[in-house]
Amino acid sequence: GSASFFKSEEKDYLRSINVAALLEIRVIVNGEHWGTLGVDDIYHEREWTSMEVDVIKVAAGVLGAAIERQLNDDALKHELMERKRAEMALRFSEEKFSKAFHTTPMLMTIENQEGRFIDANKAFLDTFGLEREAVIGYGASELGIFQNAEDMYSLRREYQEKSVLKDFEIGFRRKSGEGGIALLSSEKFYVDADVYILTSALDITDRKRAEGERERLIADLKVKNAEAETIRETTAIVTST
Repeated sequence: GSASFFKSEEKDYLRSINVAALLEIRVIVNGEHWGTLGVDDIYHEREWTSMEVDVIKVAAGVLGAAIERQLNDDALKHELMERKRAEMALRFSEEKFSKAFHTTPMLMTIENQEGRFIDANKAFLDTFGLEREAVIGYGASELGIFQNAEDMYSLRREYQEKSVLKDFEIGFRRKSGEGGIALLSSEKFYVDADVYILTSALDITDRKRAEGERERLIADLKVKNAEAETIRETTAIVTST
């Protein structure tokens, strides 16, 4: 921006904005052009000394470094805020899941990849009359909650073949010793590189009992209808005779 640098029409333009000579240095932030830092001489066309150029260069460097530091600080603050927001969202999600997991009347458990329980909800513990300490770290087969071993083996085969269970019917034994029937559903989920299995069980004992009673009543009705039909046919034969 020395006086000798500009053409006459450029000098005319500078004079129109009240600038006789100017010195501008690019401000670089994070390796990119951010803007310029400059000084003007509004009185005289002049050549800038090397000392003046060096001073402006240093000032531009200091300004660029300060802006870069501020941007990095702002980016770090933003990152920390986003991380905190994500952590809060995760904690809220975990608390919401935990509350739903432990308060639902449906029996629910979480197992690790080796098939050992790492968590069980209240409904599960109450149904089988077990303390939490007697469940965590053990497998279902060790707790004796199935009515028979064949059901357990069938369950394992089904899961190994499909890697998921959906409404798998299985017999279980309550803490009272009374048998029951449940529909099991299991699905894998991942935490980092670790695999876990979330299982829910719906107790359908009453439903199955009601279905059995209905089938028994239908069968009895069929027998009675057949007996009534036989009586009618016999009566018709006797009457005709």
